[in-house]
Amino acid sequence: MTEILPDVIELLENYNRQDDYFDMPFNVYTFLCIHYGLGLTQTGYLDKALHFLEKCLGMAVKKNDKVCATLAHLSYCGLYMNKGCGKKLIDSSNESLNLSKEINLPFNMAMSEFFLAFGHYFLGDVVMALKHLEKIYAMQKDISVSMLITLYPQLLGQIHLDLGNTANALSYGEEALALSIKGNSRDTEGVSKILLGGILCKSDASKAEEAERNMLQGIKIL
Repeated sequence: MTEILPDVIELLENYNRQDDYFDMPFNVYTFLCIHYGLGLTQTGYLDKALHFLEKCLGMAVKKNDKVCATLAHLSYCGLYMNKGCGKKLIDSSNESLNLSKEINLPFNMAMSEFFLAFGHYFLGDVVMALKHLEKIYAMQKDISVSMLITLYPQLLGQIHLDLGNTANALSYGEEALALSIKGNSRDTEGVSKILLGGILCKSDASKAEEAERNMLQGIKIL
């Protein structure tokens, strides 16, 4: 699917059909640019992804399509998270959060808060990152954001570890590991095991062997 998206986008541009909805409830051109931009982000083509996300956001603003504008800003968030750009990640997250609140999109609000947490974490402000995560920790369970259910306790565990709260870090690390195993998510299971190993290493010297075992298992999974 991703392979044909640039050809379809170019075809719409060549025939000046970017404004057409083709009997769909959304602007097709904007929708395709979002998905292609996300695909490029996930495969590491970040500069190329930025080009298509700019097209998407430009069209969403032109059509006053706040739903697509929110999705575009969230897509920017994914890109900036991959790049580790904390300031730009925070800016895009705030844009998405404000639009999501305006049109009442709880899922997008949760995603925006999550990216805000990462943005502040990248900038070294773990207290602010923790504030954003704790504010929406219950929310993400209520709206079943399955892709984030493991990532939330994972990041919370890392933040509490950075703050020296090893008991809380251990609790979240164990939760992240349990949820990743339950959800059969091998990547997050690997990261969770490495995190748990690091927490055990810092919290209890007598568990050094268990810590090492967890980290080696995590590395092997990844």
